[in-house]
Amino acid sequence: MRDREEAVNYLSELLGVEEWKVREALKRGTIRRVKLSFPDFEYYRLVRDFGGYERGTLVVPEHDLVVRGFPKIERALLLEPALRTRFGDGGRVVVEEKMNGHNVRLFEVEGEVYAATRGGLICPYTTHRVRELCGEELRSFLEDHPDTVVCAEFVGRENPYVSKEYPEAPDVGLFVFDVRDLDGRFWSFEEKRAVDEYGLERVRCFGEFSVEEAVEEVPRIIRELDREGREGVVIKDPGREKPPLKYTTHSAHVEELEWAFTFAFDLGRDFVLTRTIREGFQSFEWEEDEEELERRAADVGRAIVEGLRRALERMRDGGGAVEEVPLTFASMRWYRRYEEFVKHVTGGTHTLEIVSEDDDGRVKAVLKKRYVRTEDKVKSIFEEGVL
Repeated sequence: MRDREEAVNYLSELLGVEEWKVREALKRGTIRRVKLSFPDFEYYRLVRDFGGYERGTLVVPEHDLVVRGFPKIERALLLEPALRTRFGDGGRVVVEEKMNGHNVRLFEVEGEVYAATRGGLICPYTTHRVRELCGEELRSFLEDHPDTVVCAEFVGRENPYVSKEYPEAPDVGLFVFDVRDLDGRFWSFEEKRAVDEYGLERVRCFGEFSVEEAVEEVPRIIRELDREGREGVVIKDPGREKPPLKYTTHSAHVEELEWAFTFAFDLGRDFVLTRTIREGFQSFEWEEDEEELERRAADVGRAIVEGLRRALERMRDGGGAVEEVPLTFASMRWYRRYEEFVKHVTGGTHTLEIVSEDDDGRVKAVLKKRYVRTEDKVKSIFEEGVL
């Protein structure tokens, strides 16, 4: 274990931040040390913005490596003013699909690819599934482009963070949406095309448009994605010099509300405010008639009530407020690594259970994510009838 003062010295040097600030950040928990059986090196992560670095920044002192956190993408509520203000009336934009998964940053240490979550944790499950999917392609790209990080969406039914099946990724899939230099510069859209040469898949691109064209095209694209039950778009400056914007579909809002109200006392309050606000602005900007408004409102209301009702029925029948996600591991060794990771991150609220082990050593398991507040509140209401 690296002693505290040595850690302060290394972190101060790597981040370019005064030692007293690093020392205080360690004391307050803004910087946290992580040492698990995987990976075989210790690292530190920022749980809040600090010293000019984003939340989720990951620091590996042993390898003099700093992987910056991915900056938060602002959401457009009214498309036309957002596009004109952000990109200028004479500007141009690239419109890419926003997939419903979890944001991972992929980087290399001593010839091995690792996957970091948005919060700056190296996830054993994501890492080994990504290595299976496209490890050679990623390693080749990162070797040819040192000092870069590949930013991608990890999606699929067997995704422990956001479980959603895509036709192009029924189990799991990886889709690149950005490449970033370690110094923080994002590659332009043209530069990013280089990943194609290595066989890496990118998120779908709907084209490059002038801002004037985008004002008309983005709503059309969103309606198309809505019909397909997909999440939305990210709108980017082709040179990647201006911060991007995201915009999501009605069906995504409805799906998220139904899921959130299955665990209403943990997630419902935050989800209902943000998603219904998005729905109101979208309906306003699209100048929907009474029939369209009624359909939108019915979808939202049904999602809220149905999500909660299903949860109550399950708990009445002896189940808990638990979300179950199927996972596949390449070996028992990877299963144990992720089991340790889950205990470390969740403190025991989430558990792994083995379903089966194949002859080739692959392990089928289920991740059970327990929502404690919902479970406790509903049990209390069942017993006493009051909130």
